[in-house]
Amino acid sequence: MTDIVTCSWFKHGEARKVVAFYTEAFPDRKTKQTNLVPDDLPDGN
Repeated sequence: MTDIVTCSWFKHGEARKVVAFYTEAFPDRKTKQTNLVPDDLPDGN
């Protein structure tokens, strides 16, 4: 089986929801690493 490797960026507070969705959607899944940015990081607007 081919590994699926993702790198996704989301607004603050959404990353954990997305990780939960993907790990439930695929069999034999695992989360190897999740990196969160500081809450005070500017969002570019």
